[in-house]
Amino acid sequence: MKTVIQAQLFAIHSSDPAKERLTRKNTKMDTYVAGKVVRTCLDELTKDLVGNWNTKYSEDLFPVCTLFNGEWVERDKNRHILSSQFDLVPRIRELVKIFEDKFTHLRIDSVWLIMKSSCKDGFQSWHRDFALGNKITTTIVVNVGAFTSSH
Repeated sequence: MKTVIQAQLFAIHSSDPAKERLTRKNTKMDTYVAGKVVRTCLDELTKDLVGNWNTKYSEDLFPVCTLFNGEWVERDKNRHILSSQFDLVPRIRELVKIFEDKFTHLRIDSVWLIMKSSCKDGFQSWHRDFALGNKITTTIVVNVGAFTSSH
């Protein structure tokens, strides 16, 4: 069975007033930017997530809400890591740094991890970023990696 790991980085504007003004002036709504992340970073993160999903990335450490956008969240397939917890998981911190360095006007507020083995895993339908609160201005979606298991 093939499982895909996805990270959704929820970002807010930088607390730097100069960067915030620059962002609000030049950012267009519904902007889509395609790109790639250095594969070695993602490979190391994939290995870390697969090997430590129920320990270092456990539900006890990084719980998710029970319902999101009116749908039940599968707690065994989702993790929600707040910015105050990034130092607990260095590979996530590295991923966050890549995007904060690239988009200096943003600060990553949290990372939502999803393990998807079928189309019904993780979020059952596309979610709304603003269900996390009106402070979220940008979502960065990263297909971290995939692995095959015998389950």
